[in-house]
Amino acid sequence: MSDIIEQSIETIDTKELSDILSVVTGDAFGIGHILYERIKNSQYSVLKFQWLLEKGYMIDSSETQEIEAHFDESQLDLLVKQCEGRVSKLLNKLIAEKLPSNAFYMKLWEYISDGIYFKDMDEQIYAFMSIFMDRRLPYFEIGRTLTMESAEYAQQIENLQDEIKKIQHICAIELSQKTERASLILDILDAHADSNEKVVLLANALVFMRQLSIPPDFFLVDDEMQQD
Repeated sequence: MSDIIEQSIETIDTKELSDILSVVTGDAFGIGHILYERIKNSQYSVLKFQWLLEKGYMIDSSETQEIEAHFDESQLDLLVKQCEGRVSKLLNKLIAEKLPSNAFYMKLWEYISDGIYFKDMDEQIYAFMSIFMDRRLPYFEIGRTLTMESAEYAQQIENLQDEIKKIQHICAIELSQKTERASLILDILDAHADSNEKVVLLANALVFMRQLSIPPDFFLVDDEMQQD
């Protein structure tokens, strides 16, 4: 806890981690082994862990240092069986607590490194790198969420059938730029002053996109028109 009070990720020295990330390529868990040992055996380990998850992905690697596999196939298969579910449950649990960022990373680091939840070094390395690669991170503090009774949601769906069908159409057609699709959906949302109606419409847009399961590049018919 004193780490967090005295320092922040902006003031600690992360050069060693940056230097590693800027050259490595190869096995993810081999890289994780190097990073985990450096962080665990250093001062301000919680903050360095937080920095890695919040800023590490921004560092481009020259890929000049090939890292060999840390686990063989049988070891990795066993770790997946033993730890994959625990890692996911742990993240879900801590995210659901809606903690401040510093408290979230502190608790997450303690779970990884204290030797209780993940008992040995192999389990800890697996958990550490799985978390580093998880799409739910970096962590953000989110605001108030809207909940709605099933009956109210069903009534909103009935009232908004035309707009929902239009959104489904927009999600399914080919367009040359990502911003075209977003702007069309935004126009529909902006036509509604009621925030509950907007949320229901956006919820359905997200459902349609997930159901399509189409890679983003599918919608970019001209490479020169691609947008990040």
